Amino acid sequence: MLFWVTPGVAIAAIGAIASSPAQAGTLSFSGGMLEFENFSHSSYSTGVLSQTNTLAIAGEGSSVNAMSQATANFWNLPNWAPLANLASSSLVLGQGSDYLGKARSQAHILGNFSIGESESFSFDFNAFLTLGLLVEEKYETAKAKGTVSFGLFDTTKSDQVSLLDSVTLSGKLSPSPGDSNFINYQSFGQIQATDSSYTAFDSKQKFAQQLVSGSLQRYFENPTHLTLVAFSINEAEVQVPEPTATFALFLVGIGFCVKNKQKKVHN
Repeated sequence: MLFWVTPGVAIAAIGAIASSPAQAGTLSFSGGMLEFENFSHSSYSTGVLSQTNTLAIAGEGSSVNAMSQATANFWNLPNWAPLANLASSSLVLGQGSDYLGKARSQAHILGNFSIGESESFSFDFNAFLTLGLLVEEKYETAKAKGTVSFGLFDTTKSDQVSLLDSVTLSGKLSPSPGDSNFINYQSFGQIQATDSSYTAFDSKQKFAQQLVSGSLQRYFENPTHLTLVAFSINEAEVQVPEPTATFALFLVGIGFCVKNKQKKVHN
């Protein structure tokens, strides 16, 4: 079963916990998506990678759930323009007085294109990032962060690779007063896009989302090789209380990943 962190799921989860004192706890989530369509050229080679990691440790009378999902696809279909998408999400929910939960997910795609003399390369894209936290008590801690990004590189000469265009959505949430909470969008090169964002912060709940939709078109006088690289990385964490020195050494010993899934495809 795939679980994607969407605004509706995030709001429903926060609402369910906040409205039920018996289920009060700590929640953190981060999710990102990217999709590409209407490519002007087919790719001559592609690569995809998806990976998830989770850690869940709870003491007596406590519980913690950590979930991560990731997927990445790049299709070159006969008589159709190429399609590509990726998505990753991480969610952690803890209850009680002694638990630690972490989740990390990532998805990557890569496509190589050959552009002829006096040709234009173009595609359309949609990018989305959403983050949220719910912390009921001051002694509970939680973190959420994520990055969704793509870059188009000129790889005609392997020793002179250059970035032509890029889009990056990034954000971070924390309940600590000294930490900054943000979500933003940056672009570079010949990107044409519209964006919208929403944030809602208070002492117990924080929610942020960023959506960017647009297109890229670039003209090339000379034959050129291009490489499109895109990724989504999302992390979520909840913790009560701060780990003791012994517990910290135990975590170092077992590593961050208790559960690891990885998939690689090349064609």
